Amino acid sequence: MVFFMHTNLKADRPIRLALTQVYGLGPSTAQQLCDQLGFHPKMTTGSLKAGHWDQLARIVSAYHITGAELKRVQAEDIQRTVRMSSYKGFRFTQGLPLRGQRTHTNARTARKHRRLKR
Repeated sequence: MVFFMHTNLKADRPIRLALTQVYGLGPSTAQQLCDQLGFHPKMTTGSLKAGHWDQLARIVSAYHITGAELKRVQAEDIQRTVRMSSYKGFRFTQGLPLRGQRTHTNARTARKHRRLKR
């Protein structure tokens, strides 16, 4: 196990797949980071030296918002729409779809999210 950006990463996984476990880093961002630092596509997280992890952490913290900070920013954005009393904010408070999807038969996912927030 390697602890990186407040996330435990498995040592036997390829670095580009393991980086996607960090909240806020997706597959394309992980691939760009690996290309930028010159990591081989099959290189595992356990084979990286401490200097590589420091480089990676510097780049990620300079250009990307990750982890708890990203969750906080997303929550603030939702609260801002609710405070503005926008249509989108109203739909957030009701737990309904935000972007014009039909609600007569579907919207099960939006209702599921509503259940989790309460």
